[in-house]
Amino acid sequence: MLLQLKYENKRLYFRTSDLRKQPRSTITLTDPATGLTHLYEGVNVDELVPSGVLNRASGSLEAFPEHQQKLMLLCSDIDFQTTPLVADTVDGKTLTGYVPYYLVVKTHQGFAGPLRNVALIEIKTSRQIR
Repeated sequence: MLLQLKYENKRLYFRTSDLRKQPRSTITLTDPATGLTHLYEGVNVDELVPSGVLNRASGSLEAFPEHQQKLMLLCSDIDFQTTPLVADTVDGKTLTGYVPYYLVVKTHQGFAGPLRNVALIEIKTSRQIR
């Protein structure tokens, strides 16, 4: 149950117990399909990487969920009034399973997520984007 964060030439690994020691944040979202509201709790991506790594003007954030196509967002499309959140708790219940992490990101167009079963988040600078 590891979350991998990759930036530049570095890799960081976090267990749920590591995330629990970090400052916690919450985001409330309404599921458009069901109309139900859910509370996502976890750690802001900014808290997991050194300051300045997640460049708000350029670069990208890529999430790799297990057995799904990756999600790639340009940082310029992310609404940083709500910082990207790695959630390990939904509605007060700790997520379990092989990859118990959701990524919740707000873009200028709305929310991109929650993206379930995220195993890897890669942050790229503008020169690394292909």
